[in-house]
Amino acid sequence: MSRCSRGILLLSLSVALTTVSFAAPVEITARWINENGRWLVRIEPVDNNRVRTTKFLGDSPALRRRGLFQVTDAASGQRMNFRLERRGENGALSSIDLTFPEIDAPRKITVRVSGLMLQAGEAEAISYEGSVTADPSPGGKYRRSLAAPTPTPSRQLASEPSGGATSPNNTFAGPLPGAGEPTASPAGTAAAGQSGGRSARMPQFPFPPPPASANETVPRDLLVGAKEDPQLRDVDLALSAAFRQCSYGEKSYYAVPNGFAIASRIEQMNADGSPNDDRWSMDVTPLRKFSVEAYLRALFRARPGHYRVIVFLVTDQPFEQEGPKVTSKQAALWVASGFNKLPRDVGEQPLSEDHSCTALIYEFSRVGGGEPTFVEPSQVTGELHLQKSGLLAALRGQ
Repeated sequence: MSRCSRGILLLSLSVALTTVSFAAPVEITARWINENGRWLVRIEPVDNNRVRTTKFLGDSPALRRRGLFQVTDAASGQRMNFRLERRGENGALSSIDLTFPEIDAPRKITVRVSGLMLQAGEAEAISYEGSVTADPSPGGKYRRSLAAPTPTPSRQLASEPSGGATSPNNTFAGPLPGAGEPTASPAGTAAAGQSGGRSARMPQFPFPPPPASANETVPRDLLVGAKEDPQLRDVDLALSAAFRQCSYGEKSYYAVPNGFAIASRIEQMNADGSPNDDRWSMDVTPLRKFSVEAYLRALFRARPGHYRVIVFLVTDQPFEQEGPKVTSKQAALWVASGFNKLPRDVGEQPLSEDHSCTALIYEFSRVGGGEPTFVEPSQVTGELHLQKSGLLAALRGQ
């Protein structure tokens, strides 16, 4: 073998050995801890010699895209809702905390994640995909190596689609079920987490939302104008002021991924979307014995006509409208099943460039004494619904 050939062979072996050393598995730990009376799962990186010098990168795709984290209850196999809190600074995170507003005691969970970037020292960033389990039982295993690591040059991080700027300790809601009706908070949850600016658990609006009769995107400038560093509460202030100006009165708040939804009270309208003379005349006389069915019978009490409920959905997540059609019963009760105001910690979240506000109009028609039926599609556009209701003019300050 020539000296040149031996040199090439040695260089090839050197590159191979370097690659094997670089791509050696890096583990993470996932353990339950109690912090100030709150149970959470803390996820930390651990390198091969068990010295915690490896860091999560703050601009990891998994930390910008909620759907790349999946948390599952090991016993039931059900997906769990969670909030994610990032701990660290200067783009390097020492740990990631998962909190679970719906539970008050540890349980065995599995966290599946992809697009989580780790970096040790000056080495190139590594992208991982795999799962880790947190088991609260005595002797439970908290550590598991992630799946085969894929080296990813640090320069590629800048090419990832941006999910909007986030602060080191920003929180966001985890995956939400697409149920047909909002999910109320479990008993006892509403009183938890009130200190330190944390809110009670908001009921969840179905996400993706049920198909609407019509929809329209509300221009951003009508909600926050040219305000620098707007927050979600600025959107709430604009929408709430429009509701008041148009005499809607009651409204309810729900949680959606990285945002919130507001549902209006049900109103009677004309076929062209304009307000009916009896727009708000659906007052219910006192019932001797309350029930949902009796309430709805009294609400509609054989009055033929057209009805609508408007839901403003504010999120940075793209969505399709899917699932079963909403019923008049569900829509009529939306105004009574949510929060009466936006929790402070939700309102203080930044309104990123990816956030948008979509008006979803759910229209129903009642003929004779039958049940109101869902109208799909509406003969009136979403924009015209907003114009006829007066909400668009109110948002424009006219």
